[in-house]
Amino acid sequence: MAHADVQFKPIRTALREQHNRELREAQFRAMRRNNSAAMLPAEAECYISHAKALVVARAKCIAEAHTAFHEPVGRDAAAELVSFLNTVVAAHKSSFQAAAGLRHMRTGQSTMQLPFLVQGFERKARLALEEAQAILDAQRVAMKNRPKDDRSKTKYVVDTCVFNWLADAVIKEESLPADGGFAITHVQVDEINKTKDEERRARLFLVQTHLRCELIPTDTFLFGRSRFGLAKLGEGKLFGILKQELDSLNGRKDNNDRDALIAEASIANGHTLLTADGDLKAATERHGGKVIFFSRPGP
Repeated sequence: MAHADVQFKPIRTALREQHNRELREAQFRAMRRNNSAAMLPAEAECYISHAKALVVARAKCIAEAHTAFHEPVGRDAAAELVSFLNTVVAAHKSSFQAAAGLRHMRTGQSTMQLPFLVQGFERKARLALEEAQAILDAQRVAMKNRPKDDRSKTKYVVDTCVFNWLADAVIKEESLPADGGFAITHVQVDEINKTKDEERRARLFLVQTHLRCELIPTDTFLFGRSRFGLAKLGEGKLFGILKQELDSLNGRKDNNDRDALIAEASIANGHTLLTADGDLKAATERHGGKVIFFSRPGP
């Protein structure tokens, strides 16, 4: 489920921000109307709505992750969703009760409604399981009925700099090739994860999620860089050549080993590399790779 986790992380962040916003709005409406009795039910609905949205979003990420690997979802996915729902509901119920208790201590506002509202969390949130299961069922049907040549569809490996340019609207999604799917290695994920600005990091992951990138392994395992299960134990010959080529082009930049892993994966899989890095373009093409190069638009 590593690919699903990568996709789900920015969505979870966005949903949390939406929940916090909706919760503040619900509290403001209750206070503006001077109706303290409406406060707790409104808050409970916000927490339940957030829990349901998380379950549905998780189901979509699981379905998309399995699709990226050309696999139908199995029974383990349904079991994972039930476990995820139980965890989310328990956490949201606890947060709701804690917030209500703190407000009671500050303002003396009644919490008589609390036991009744808490009882409704599981029952209402479980309605999201039906929608989530429908998403998984639809993925199974789609995979069963997919065209036989689906696996041979052209793929493009997307360099991290392209994600940055898409997030900044330097280039538009319409500029990307439309005749095949997109792929990444764990290297791009790791580079995005190092983005210090949380909002920007979320935008980058959302761009990646929107493109439905397939997660492919690197062809060389590099200690200190590679991740177990996401890198092959290859001989590293092509990686070494590409790394040496990049070092000679740009004076041994710190990320040359990461770029060499990305380029090697694109060449080894017969994919086309999408990049805005001129040195990476030159090294990849010089050693048999295909590249679509994006240059910064003029003024």
